Amino acid sequence: MVTVRGERWRVARITPHDDCRVVALTGAGPANAGESFAVLHPFDDLVPSRTFEQPRARPFREVLHRARAALTARTGWTTPRTRTVPGVTLLPWQAAPLAAILAGATRVLVADDVGLGKTLEAGLIAAELVARGLAHRVLVLAPAALRAQWADELASKLGLAARVLDHASILRDVAALPPGSNPWAASPLVISSIDLVKRPEVSASLDGVPIDLLIVDEAHHAAPRTDRGALVHALAARALWVVLVTATPHSGDAAAFRYLTDAGAVGPAEAPMAVVRRAAAAVAARPRRREHRVRVRPTREERALGAALDAYLARLTASAGAGDAVHLLDAVLRRRCASSAAALSRTLARRRQLLAGDAGAAPEPRPLPLPWDETDGGDDVEPDRVVGAAPLPHRAEETASLDRLLTLAARAGRRPSKIAALTARLARVAEPVVVFSEYRDTVEDLRARLTAQWRVAVVHGGMPEPVRRAAVASFTHGDAAVLVATDTAGEGLNLQRRCRLLVHFEPAWSPVRVEQRAGRLDRVGQHRAVHAVHLVRDGSIEDYVIARRAGRANHAAAAAVPGPAREPAVAETTAREMPPDSRIPIHVRTPATRAILVFEVGVVDGMGSLVAGDVVAVQVDLARPPRRRAALARVLSALAGAPPVLAVVDAGTRAALDRERRRAAACADGWLARLDAIATGSSHVAPTAVQPALFDRRAARAADRRDAARAAAAAYWRARRDQVAAIDAADPARPRLVAAWTLP
Repeated sequence: MVTVRGERWRVARITPHDDCRVVALTGAGPANAGESFAVLHPFDDLVPSRTFEQPRARPFREVLHRARAALTARTGWTTPRTRTVPGVTLLPWQAAPLAAILAGATRVLVADDVGLGKTLEAGLIAAELVARGLAHRVLVLAPAALRAQWADELASKLGLAARVLDHASILRDVAALPPGSNPWAASPLVISSIDLVKRPEVSASLDGVPIDLLIVDEAHHAAPRTDRGALVHALAARALWVVLVTATPHSGDAAAFRYLTDAGAVGPAEAPMAVVRRAAAAVAARPRRREHRVRVRPTREERALGAALDAYLARLTASAGAGDAVHLLDAVLRRRCASSAAALSRTLARRRQLLAGDAGAAPEPRPLPLPWDETDGGDDVEPDRVVGAAPLPHRAEETASLDRLLTLAARAGRRPSKIAALTARLARVAEPVVVFSEYRDTVEDLRARLTAQWRVAVVHGGMPEPVRRAAVASFTHGDAAVLVATDTAGEGLNLQRRCRLLVHFEPAWSPVRVEQRAGRLDRVGQHRAVHAVHLVRDGSIEDYVIARRAGRANHAAAAAVPGPAREPAVAETTAREMPPDSRIPIHVRTPATRAILVFEVGVVDGMGSLVAGDVVAVQVDLARPPRRRAALARVLSALAGAPPVLAVVDAGTRAALDRERRRAAACADGWLARLDAIATGSSHVAPTAVQPALFDRRAARAADRRDAARAAAAAYWRARRDQVAAIDAADPARPRLVAAWTLP
């Protein structure tokens, strides 16, 4: 307890810097109760308050309330210090990742099933490390469409204010901040898009910015031999804590899973990544998902189209051989044919134009991406090298074949069998439905055909993010009855309160996509059984796709992702919080023969931060108690500071607090090993070599800025090491009286 600027405050944490300390305070007086404040010491004087404040006579009920509040505030090293906002319930398994961090882990893979609250789990780690003063810079990387959702969930569930950085906000910050300031270092909690940060000109601006906690959402996208994977590995290698979030960590590719769990490893001696895995069936009490496979018989026109496509692809294979390009083109055309005639027609038209020499031509105009554009272009748009691969030797013959296929596709598109099967099921249900398709062209075709009977919302990768959010909002608010989407909407959406019916318009190659789609509906908060309908066209490549997907799912299940050995305990606060008071509440009655004194005891580290706290009650026999209440109150105040009483308190809590101190020290040792590796790496980087120009100093100034940033990062990590090392120097604090009363 300290007095600052004439008011009483409780010291929450102390953050050391080179020439000063930032002291975070919580109001403890009648005028500033519950307020948060921060001052710089020694520029502000902090006058320690007396350990035992003057007592204040209060009703017995209020005194017991204060004692109960102290009991429920008891904390150990592994007890969360943060609470969710009112109305948000933290479920038991959602504390497991935080428990791993507080046990000494530095890298955690949060791999709970879709819909179990992984965003809250990762956000709880950020809130806890910030509350303890251990994390000063947090970077969250998520798909572009999920940035706003992350910011909303952190604010609405944990009370964390985050800064969302996209290309527009970066430009605004550069213009508004002082020259030389870095937007990435201007906010303690930043959320950005992984596709923005992976751009070289953006990732370069993060080179000199230390990161305490790195959170990567949908981390399965950080695959080997990709820009996303390289970025995540580079940033994770210089972050103290790394949290990877994905519901589908293992897609059946063992090498990709190893690459994921190796992210952030800084040496062979480092402990392996901690994996937290929970299956929905094991922890969430909700109805089991029901899968339905519907066989769709193609029409006569669709069979004719399929036969002509088979003959065309056979000629391509005979001409070009069984190379990778032909295999890929074969799969693309067959899958699009099974999806819809519209999807096949667009690709055939693109191939015809590419073979005619119109490189980059498309059957319909689509907006070109602007610099720094983060809009998902759509994985369904195959590159020109695939669509234009392996042409036949006689271009005129191939052009005629493509024209014939386009004619057959137009005929098949008049009465598409899959859309007929879909509309028949939509007509039978009076509930909202989500329809997923892999192809944007199929989605647009569905929009055109379903709009006559139903209100339809559409989401795909070619739409700007605000338009996507508006479309999803129209569905969740009840303005639309059908949501048709590509896999752009397969991540991050929460549709469980609106919908329970899902249609896979065509089978997905990967079990990851199937789970991501179903997870939009089958998640915490869904109280009905989710029905997933898979439309499969007879005699098409889709039977092969299902078989391959089942094989990958079996391989992933065989290489089961491990989970923690036991569930962590979650502390529940049931007592009503009592407002801080400048005086200790006591209740005195006469005659009195004994007194109960309730003390707060704790262990604080070398920086003054609380490591663990407990509550001790001491009964004292009063041999000759005064008869007057005022005199009896003074006796209680004197007992609170009496050495014999304090000796009893110390003896009663020494064992429990020492156990918590050892836990904290063991955790700090694990963190220090990683901090040493990071600090060593940043301090031994050679200065930038540059050849200064005769009249132009820009290159030299840029090199000086990079070297200064590296030096500042090295100093930052040394200070952070001192802070973590202070946990090892934890010592018991002097007990503090919180309530007292007399008994007859």
